Amino acid sequence: MEFSDFFDMLWTYLGDPDESKDNKGRPKFFCHLIDLIIRTPQTDVEDKKAELKQLEDENKNYQKKKKLQQDKKDQRDALNATVNNELSEVQHSLNTKMASLNEQVCGSNSFQPPRIELKPKEYNFETINDQGTGT
Repeated sequence: MEFSDFFDMLWTYLGDPDESKDNKGRPKFFCHLIDLIIRTPQTDVEDKKAELKQLEDENKNYQKKKKLQQDKKDQRDALNATVNNELSEVQHSLNTKMASLNEQVCGSNSFQPPRIELKPKEYNFETINDQGTGT
């Protein structure tokens, strides 16, 4: 607290002590002064301790943020792996069934069965050597 702040509060209180009281009748000047003394570090050592604590808190928050970001990435990777695995199983099942149906309808080895390729955001369906009719 600067001396000028101290004297400004003191002159305000001395100028009109009744108006400068809080709702419990205590002088606001003294309440404010005590708050400043209690809450504001008064020495270089206390300033350094407060700064060190703030830096330690910021470091902890940074470490926590990095861990959360890594956890998010790990979860996203796990989700993508699961989606790709499930799509692969569905793709295999569909292609096997289409090959079976193709053999029943067209006979063995007369036409290649259609194939589907499933990806997370797209798919590809092709009929090999198809002329366009009946696909």
